[in-house]
Amino acid sequence: MQTLPTGLPFSNHPISSSNPRLVAQARHLLSHALAPSTSSSYSSPQRDYVLWCGREKVVAVPAGDETLCIYIAYLFAVRHLAASSIRQYLYSIRSLHVNHGYSSPLGDPRLKRMIRAIRRLQTDSRRLPRLPITTHLLSSCLSHLSSSFNHLLLRAAITTAVAGMFRVGEVGVSSLEPNRYIRISDLTIHGSHASIHLRTSKTDPFSKGTDIIIASPSAVDAITAHIVSRSSSHLRPTASSPLFAYHDGTAMSKKWLVAQTKELVVKAGIRLDRYSGISFRSGGATSLASRNVGDNLIKTLGRWKSNAYHRYIRHSTTTPLHPLLVAARRLSAS
Repeated sequence: MQTLPTGLPFSNHPISSSNPRLVAQARHLLSHALAPSTSSSYSSPQRDYVLWCGREKVVAVPAGDETLCIYIAYLFAVRHLAASSIRQYLYSIRSLHVNHGYSSPLGDPRLKRMIRAIRRLQTDSRRLPRLPITTHLLSSCLSHLSSSFNHLLLRAAITTAVAGMFRVGEVGVSSLEPNRYIRISDLTIHGSHASIHLRTSKTDPFSKGTDIIIASPSAVDAITAHIVSRSSSHLRPTASSPLFAYHDGTAMSKKWLVAQTKELVVKAGIRLDRYSGISFRSGGATSLASRNVGDNLIKTLGRWKSNAYHRYIRHSTTTPLHPLLVAARRLSAS
């Protein structure tokens, strides 16, 4: 059974023969509507959905309401996916429909009810949290670094990431977007502090850009030391060069940054099997909260537009004078 429409978008429109260049431009715009990382993350779920429809002999596009309900049951009962992953699968199916000229198939209220049910059923299976790279943990990690070129690069990257509450993908580049990196020209040093102009990010799809304050003197010193170490090589950096780069001048990768940071964390005595990964963003927010910085300031400094930043703050009741302990002690006050 044919499960997907054939042909390129707009192929059946009358203008496709009279003005093919205009149709090609429309296809070009449609193909660039999503970020490369988003398109890549959608590709696997879309293939899975189409293959499942083929096995079950049902039409994939346009999808029937009950087909998607049954597909959700398959993802939950057979694939054992979490509710958040199933929701991403549905978003990828919606994108597949839009690309083929159909409206969103996610209007059936039963879909939301089923996702809600899965969340309820999965409450007992807790997901491992990401390890926040706090300033305290960062200090322990930095003690294991030397003055080698790679260690100067790593020191500059992780201190900046924590100080600016950066996402890992904003500091290191991915293989999907190798040219999306912070440039040296994006850095402005103002004495003991600095600012980095982030030209685009996950929450800035239209590349309006934003300036991020790096108020940590140690981060500023680390960045300066890294740039100086590169200036002494035969590949002198220019204004358009990556701010964080290897010895050959190529931009530092996200994969390398995560792997090297994990090695430092293990050397600092942390067991990573208790965590699903690391987070500089959470570490910065948690460090600010432990110093009683106000919620509004944390929200502004971390570029959060909603109260989602609360999820990035990891409370530890072992921290002296932590707000949770202070509040709890008031209950026992006579």
